[in-house]
Amino acid sequence: QRSQERDQFHIQEEVDNIRVAVVQTINDFATKEDALSYLDNLLATHLSKLDPAEYPHFILLPELAAMKYEYEPSKAWSWGESLNNDGARSPTVKRVSLWARSYNCFLGLSILEASDDGDFHNTFIILTPTGFLHPSRVRKSRSASLESFIFRGCPSDHVVELDPQSFAEGRRLELYGRKLRVGVAICYENILTSTLNQLKRAKGLDFIAAPVCAPRFVPWPTSLAFSQKEADLTNQIFGEQPLKNANVLKTHVLWANKTGNFQSKTPFSILVPSIKSIFMGESAIVRMDGHVRRLPQEGDG
Repeated sequence: QRSQERDQFHIQEEVDNIRVAVVQTINDFATKEDALSYLDNLLATHLSKLDPAEYPHFILLPELAAMKYEYEPSKAWSWGESLNNDGARSPTVKRVSLWARSYNCFLGLSILEASDDGDFHNTFIILTPTGFLHPSRVRKSRSASLESFIFRGCPSDHVVELDPQSFAEGRRLELYGRKLRVGVAICYENILTSTLNQLKRAKGLDFIAAPVCAPRFVPWPTSLAFSQKEADLTNQIFGEQPLKNANVLKTHVLWANKTGNFQSKTPFSILVPSIKSIFMGESAIVRMDGHVRRLPQEGDG
């Protein structure tokens, strides 16, 4: 059984009786409120087409969905949010909790966490159907390339267990006494052996949530060792990774990426003052049997 609900920006699919959805978003936001208002409208537009009984059980948004992905260190202070006191002071947690409660679903995304240790972390959070922040938080274990100027990698458990009885009456999942087990791999972690091995050792994963924020790689000056050939190869590998991971990990993969233009200043003001590219898009739901439903590169939603 598969939902036929699909448009340019949103895919919904049923995997093992669990309705899941991925949402593809743009990146060009001036403020946190701009990003959250955009997501408000995007979710309302697509979910309003469904009968409430058909709302997804789990919705995945891209990595750092409620902010502009960029490599300028000073901008991190504009986007960082504390998760102390169950995210009571986090604008994203407050808003996403409303969506999760309104659409009676688990909703996952990563945010730029301003932690007590004085660092920023790329942290995956899940809001529950009752509107609360789930206690499990997954920090990206290693920052990729210029991300290291924005946030620090941090080892964490990459498996989250969710209570299938959290849903309203009539929408509860029957998992015969067990929890919904979700593996998490944030962007670059989808090609990291350490993360993939942790997920491979985990037993009974219902699916992998892979929030991604991946612009197409572009060549850098030779002195920085990123040629056109290397950029092309990296793009090819990353584009094939959702299907490869579904096959290797023997489970379904939800892959939510951003779309549209990417432009950012860098910490290297002389050698590489800025980078321009486009996001790969192509968010997908990849079933364990190899069936793929993929969104186009262009288009948010």
